[in-house]
Amino acid sequence: MDIPKPSKHILDLPNEILTLTLDLLDGVSLGRCLKVSRRFNILARSELIWARVVSPLRLSSPTPYESFRELYAALHHHFWLHGRVWHGDRQFTGCLFIARYNPERGAIQIYNLLAHSMNFDPSSVKPWSLDPTVFISDIQPFVRLWESPIFSLTKDTPPNAQFEIEPPSTWGSIASSLSRTTVVPVDRQVSSMSLWPPTKIPSAERTRNSSEHGYRDGEHQPESVADASQKLFRFRKWMRFDGASGSLADRLPYAMKEKFETFAALDSWLYTPDERHPFRGLWVGDYSVHGWEFILFHQPNPNRLEGIKITGDIHVPRGEYTFIVEELTDISRIAHEVEWPGAKAVKGKGQIAASQFVDNKFVDIEVIFIGPDNIALHWLDENLRHISKMNRLDINEFIYSKAAISFTAQDG
Repeated sequence: MDIPKPSKHILDLPNEILTLTLDLLDGVSLGRCLKVSRRFNILARSELIWARVVSPLRLSSPTPYESFRELYAALHHHFWLHGRVWHGDRQFTGCLFIARYNPERGAIQIYNLLAHSMNFDPSSVKPWSLDPTVFISDIQPFVRLWESPIFSLTKDTPPNAQFEIEPPSTWGSIASSLSRTTVVPVDRQVSSMSLWPPTKIPSAERTRNSSEHGYRDGEHQPESVADASQKLFRFRKWMRFDGASGSLADRLPYAMKEKFETFAALDSWLYTPDERHPFRGLWVGDYSVHGWEFILFHQPNPNRLEGIKITGDIHVPRGEYTFIVEELTDISRIAHEVEWPGAKAVKGKGQIAASQFVDNKFVDIEVIFIGPDNIALHWLDENLRHISKMNRLDINEFIYSKAAISFTAQDG
């Protein structure tokens, strides 16, 4: 009896095996399979497979799209933005953006993350029980996404040939665009080069954040999608007067001077704590008259803690150290004051400076670890007399929670 030779053709495999194979593919490859044959087209349309492809959006339904496949087709150009924390190079202050999917609008939107105090109560600023000349504020930060997105990316906003997304402009408004950018190779980075993100923040990719030609030369513009970074982008903003007419139009320029801001994604491991690095995370800190600022707690090793400003002020700007603890295990004392009895305190250095980051220096501080999500910085400099409180942020709350989009102009 002749034994049939095993087939080498993929279409001879049973549907169950083919489905398992398709489930391993990315969205682009899966889309190509729709054109292979009628059988592949049927199998590759499985909603279970496409739900897996868009699983980073954490959705139970594709609404307002009719299917997960349609959702992917509409937004896959912009998926690289989603679920990330983006920090910008705005002079001195910086800024912090969250990119997230809005299921009500079927769009990936970029929101500004803000922190401020709801209602200032003078009685909340109290003298420290251990030293009445030092003051502690019990005001809690109000952290929310601003209700209106900075940018909204829908199925109708694909990138143009220059990998730039530009919305329609209206008379007298500030227009803006988002553009992809290139990476400066490590072997071409030099100390005199203006780069983003700053070198104090770990990142495998950095780009130029200064240009004499408005970032329009080949050094800054990617030639293809493969050349475009998925961890960097740039905002371009300008004033438009498209609707001006008559003598007004003669007096007004078509486009006023452009302004650019460069953004980089924080790698998730930088703000994800683990057993060996429990303090890693994004925190919000009280900087007295400067208000609340966002701080990256970076633990390059289990015993060292660096506080790096993601947003800053005119004295110590974004991208600079706010404090450093060289040795977390070197406990200087166990707190016995009424505010946080039993808390461990370690010695560190905090950075201060004059306006515009002039004459910066590090002074002695005491870092008091109140709990896993709360610390206090006691500035020992005689001119400060202040204890700053810092609280950990739950970033996933702002990326995935509907309740996060609740901060309106009336609230603030």
